[in-house]
Amino acid sequence: MRGGQFLVLFFILSLSCSDSDDVKVDCSITDLSIRVVKITYADCGLSNGQITVEANGGSPAYGFSLDNGTAQSSGVFENVVPGFREISVTDNDGCKKTVKTFMSSKDPFQVVTYTTPSGCKLSNGTITVVPLGGVPPYKYQLGENNDNYQASNVWGNLAAGRHSIWVEDANRCFFGVYVQVSSGVSFSETIKPIVDNNCAISGCHDGTQSPDLTTFNGIKANATAIKAATVDKSMPLNSSLSPEQINQIACWVDDGALNN
Repeated sequence: MRGGQFLVLFFILSLSCSDSDDVKVDCSITDLSIRVVKITYADCGLSNGQITVEANGGSPAYGFSLDNGTAQSSGVFENVVPGFREISVTDNDGCKKTVKTFMSSKDPFQVVTYTTPSGCKLSNGTITVVPLGGVPPYKYQLGENNDNYQASNVWGNLAAGRHSIWVEDANRCFFGVYVQVSSGVSFSETIKPIVDNNCAISGCHDGTQSPDLTTFNGIKANATAIKAATVDKSMPLNSSLSPEQINQIACWVDDGALNN
């Protein structure tokens, strides 16, 4: 075989090998992200709102979609209908991220919300919503399916966590809000005694070794780690917690590790 023919064959084989290498991206570790950068609320009774989102990371180019609709290259969505909305971005590798928000009406009214705790791992929480302004009668909705209205402004039997509330008045003005229901687990009455008796003890996390769990700030700064270590029972080392105590720590951390 002549030298020139050998080089041509080598080039063809090289291309073939390169084309066959299909590198699959692990979307679970992608740095792709999406965030809402601007919301222009709709006029009362109209569907002329606008939502602008921004994507970063991943592998451009990006495709954006509103409520699983047709993808577009722009992160600006116009003529958005009032309600809870979900916007997603898909990058060139097929990785996808989503963000949730809501499209309210322009300055229709405000609401005041009241909650009662759910109890740890229970569903005894309540939410009460009181509109300020607007034109009665009002309709109220819990959740994000946008068509589950009720006349009552009170919901019961709720678990701890973030709940979506949607209110509509007689002029078809809309107001959306996220309301947090806590479990009600107390730091001073429940969590601190557990930590004092099992973790912040002599020779352990009493300040003689890190982390120092003798103060609220020290406990709060390590709240996520404390939850993980007690759930998997790797801590405390020389004592054991009851299932109820483990749940109470988890509930308190999920509430936001409050100084309550």
